[in-house]
Amino acid sequence: MMNSMNSFSQQYFMSSLLSAQRGFLTLNNKSSLLQTSTLTQVNERSFSIISRRTQKKYARTKKYKLKTKKAFQKRFRIGGSLRDRTFKFHALGFRHLNRNKTNKNLGRKRGRLLHHRADINKAKKYMPYFKSRKSTKL
Repeated sequence: MMNSMNSFSQQYFMSSLLSAQRGFLTLNNKSSLLQTSTLTQVNERSFSIISRRTQKKYARTKKYKLKTKKAFQKRFRIGGSLRDRTFKFHALGFRHLNRNKTNKNLGRKRGRLLHHRADINKAKKYMPYFKSRKSTKL
């Protein structure tokens, strides 16, 4: 009986020494035996330079909005399909009172698009959120 108790205490002591290398010794309130409890290791990666770089990379930065020219926005609309976008506008004198105008006059005022390349480039500057994609040839 004494031998088995002695071997148990030796095994317990050896196991506590081995685990003490990984943790620290604490005194349990219920028993006077020393028990080992392992430390939860702090993740050192959270303090590393790599994680700081990734945090900086994905950090939200303030994005400034570009102003559209409101006068241009009120006068022009973006028309056409995705690959064939252009700017549409209304001709002068075509908003109302069209009953007493001739068909020839009304025909001249229909179908207004910007055709010239320089005008289209100016229009793009006035509308900064006009989505120009690689597929868009404007």
